[in-house]
Amino acid sequence: MTKQPHTAAAFVLTLAGAEAVVAAARGEAARRAVKVTIAVVDRGGYLVSLARLDGIHVGTVAVATAKAKAAVLYNRPTATFGAGMAAGTIALLTLPDLVAFPGGLPLHHEGILVGAVGVSGAAPDVDEAIAAAGVAAFSGG
Repeated sequence: MTKQPHTAAAFVLTLAGAEAVVAAARGEAARRAVKVTIAVVDRGGYLVSLARLDGIHVGTVAVATAKAKAAVLYNRPTATFGAGMAAGTIALLTLPDLVAFPGGLPLHHEGILVGAVGVSGAAPDVDEAIAAAGVAAFSGG
């Protein structure tokens, strides 16, 4: 009889990885001339790195962090929740820690969820694009 393992190896988001996401997102925010907050969380939803750009209001810190947490908890972009609600799926409102605004994207390494990035402070599509720049930098590394 073959014994089945009860544990598996997992990838862990490093501070260097989170900082690479933040750096790329900051670059995209600068290119677009917008001020935002960028939050990167690990797969448990805990903050690893945060950048609040000069001049952006402090409320964006909580929103960016919440977007990142929702993206990692449900392993999908936060924009999908807004689309689901717009389509009438109001049951989504019962999910804990849900954020339905674009700007939260999961981070994967070799297909494994390791964390997420959340961006807040600009228009929703701009937040999403800035987060996507962070994901692209992470995925390329």
